[in-house]
Amino acid sequence: MILDSSQRIKYYMERGIWEDKTLLDYYCQHAKRTPDRIALVDPYNKETLVGLKPEKLTFEKVDQITDRLATGLIKEFGIVKDDIIMLQLPNINEAVIAILGAWKAGAIITFIPVTWREREFWHVAGHLNAKIFISFEVFNGFNHLNMARKLQPDLPGLRHILDMVTFSKLFESRPDQDLLAKRRPAANDVATFVWTSGTEAMAKCCPRSHTSWIAYAQRNASGYCAVLANQTILVQSPISSHAGMCLGPLIAFVYGMTCVMHHPFDFDSFLKQIHNEKVTILLGVPALLNTILKHPKVDELDLGSVNVLITGSAPPSVYAMESIWKRWQIEVINGFGSTEGTSLVSGPAEMIKRDKRVNHLPWWGKPGLYWRTLGSECYQTRLVDPETGTNVWDSGLTGELWMKTPTIIPQYYKQPEYTRAAFDNDGFFHTGDIFKIQEDAGYISYFDRKKDIIIRGGNNVSASEVENIAISHPAIAETAAVAMPDERLGEKLCLYVVLQPGKTLTLDELTGFILKQGVAKYKLPERLEIIDGLPRNSAGKVLKWNLREDIRKKVSV
Repeated sequence: MILDSSQRIKYYMERGIWEDKTLLDYYCQHAKRTPDRIALVDPYNKETLVGLKPEKLTFEKVDQITDRLATGLIKEFGIVKDDIIMLQLPNINEAVIAILGAWKAGAIITFIPVTWREREFWHVAGHLNAKIFISFEVFNGFNHLNMARKLQPDLPGLRHILDMVTFSKLFESRPDQDLLAKRRPAANDVATFVWTSGTEAMAKCCPRSHTSWIAYAQRNASGYCAVLANQTILVQSPISSHAGMCLGPLIAFVYGMTCVMHHPFDFDSFLKQIHNEKVTILLGVPALLNTILKHPKVDELDLGSVNVLITGSAPPSVYAMESIWKRWQIEVINGFGSTEGTSLVSGPAEMIKRDKRVNHLPWWGKPGLYWRTLGSECYQTRLVDPETGTNVWDSGLTGELWMKTPTIIPQYYKQPEYTRAAFDNDGFFHTGDIFKIQEDAGYISYFDRKKDIIIRGGNNVSASEVENIAISHPAIAETAAVAMPDERLGEKLCLYVVLQPGKTLTLDELTGFILKQGVAKYKLPERLEIIDGLPRNSAGKVLKWNLREDIRKKVSV
């Protein structure tokens, strides 16, 4: 399945930005060159999580297992080219094996977070007409397979639901190399469908080709780390997310890195993995940085192997940036990105001053500027005044970030209304994120969101989705969801509610009602504010800025 236009493919291919290789080609290349290098390391607590023994697997072993898996998927379950395989797994070796095996069978992978429930499952499986679903019988007390079986009768495309026992038996299939050679994907074929966390009523579907993922890894990774070969990366962001997928297995495929798997987060296990596996690259949200620094035994922590710590989802603090360098001489890299493929990376190559790295991102794509990061010359960016539609260039001004790059998705898959809203006729993606031009006009900083989302511990929660569910409660007349500051998670969801006359409502009653709709727990309101009426402008739009200011003042008291 190729979704990029022939013109776009030609443009980036001719300039050497895209290449005629797949992620699968890269992996198999490393399996031949360094067969005995460890490719995958399971979480130490895997048996507690899913009842399976943790393993360490070499590149050669993974290559062999995925050949057998791919053959089994084709012969036993009838997988044909461009079929969709849907996964709901934590970060364990089997998740990465499933990715490679699916590609070798000619299929496309889509991951969904382990926290998603019936509503989100229905949306993804129905939208993509997924053929196979793979998960655990029970994980963290929830039966994912029962959820799938319950919904399967109304999802005609969903033919097979596999538990881990059935899935693992496919590892014993006899590999058919002639058959697999015919299924090999092309460079511009879609490799994955990744889902936004829901900035609209429901999540948006982001198709990424092999070439797009490779460009993302190659062009941006050079901003994270000067030396990329022979690294060991600890992947604690879920690989169902864009960040976890790219800065985890996919960057490891391209550069032959060892991937140490970790998720859900367990602090003690996390620290042991860093020490025992000699982890060199870490990925963590700013809250994790603060947790490490505030650990009661911080003076005893051994992070001596780590060279680089990559953070994102929110700007890190100067305190964290400076303290981590002072204690362990680890550079913290501040990255901005999105599921659609936007990215800006502020590392030592682009901003040597750590106190400025928290809010100075290189303005890749601004005419006349040269940056050291590989591939930044292929970026085209604009900052556009949302009111006038004109470009802004002067220090101190703000504008919406528009980007046209080889890492941006070509469209939202089968969601033309979202595509039309996000892409203009020149191919620029309108991010919905407002940036401020810094004093020297060579750097920009994230300023605010045009989109109405709440980022709770790295998970994007759609305000409109929660509002649309809550408004169906019989006691609610009007509602508005806004972000509430939280020291640990960054933001939590606060719901402002106008009640029906004579009705009452508690937070427990509200969350219980929303849970019954099959919604992920991280989307639940964590504070309820009952008011007489929502503030509105002359056009009748809710003034959410007023509500955000109100809750900020209340939680700061």
